[in-house]
Amino acid sequence: MKITERADAILRSPLPIALITLAALWLRWPYPEPAWTHIDERAFTTSPLGFWSGDLNPHFFKYPTLQFYLSSGIARQQFLVGPGRPPRADADATIP
Repeated sequence: MKITERADAILRSPLPIALITLAALWLRWPYPEPAWTHIDERAFTTSPLGFWSGDLNPHFFKYPTLQFYLSSGIARQQFLVGPGRPPRADADATIP
C-alpha cells in the first residue's frame, strides 16, 4: 500500500473530520458568545447607550471617549429614525 493510498483512506473516514471539529469546538468554547463576538464590543455598545440615562461618564477609558460620544449620537439617530432601509415589497401581504 502506497503512502498516498493510506492517507486517502484515512481522510475518507469520518473520524479525522470529527476529531478536527471537536478540537476546533474545544478551542473556541465558550467563545464566541452569541451576542458579543469581540472582546471590546460590550464596551463599545453599553458605554454609549449609558449616556442616554444622563450619565455622560463612559466608565471605560481604555479608548478615547470621543468615539463613544459619536457612537451614542449615531445610535440615538438610528433609534429615533430607524435603520433607514425601505420596507419590503411583500411586507403588506404578510400583515393581516
